[in-house]
Amino acid sequence: MTDFKSKTYTNEQIEAIIAEYHESHKPITLFCKDRGHKPAYQTLKGWLDASGKGAEGKATTKAPAAKAAPTTLAGMEAAIKQQQEVLAQQKKDYVKLLRNEVTRLKAELGKATQKYEEITEGMSQAELEELHNSDAV
Repeated sequence: MTDFKSKTYTNEQIEAIIAEYHESHKPITLFCKDRGHKPAYQTLKGWLDASGKGAEGKATTKAPAAKAAPTTLAGMEAAIKQQQEVLAQQKKDYVKLLRNEVTRLKAELGKATQKYEEITEGMSQAELEELHNSDAV
């Protein structure tokens, strides 16, 4: 385990945040924003660098450098196969990202539903209907 020498987080908390970051499949900026910038971007980046776990495989804003097109049939077949493998991996990563987002939204919906039930508890059916009819979204 890496000793991160943080005044705010224990090494175990940092390792857990790094694991959560990798499982999220989000860019560092979005991951930190979703957590209320705790930790800050530069802090998480420093932890990733120190741990040697980096941000490999994360979305970037730079397009990959263009390669010269293959000029032989075998070269073209190999390039197509490589592109298919990359596409398959991107699809898997996207499905994981969607699954994580659905899980997050379900949790958020559950909290909102619970809060709604707490607030409306004790209201009559007429009061609830009036609220729903007058404030439809």
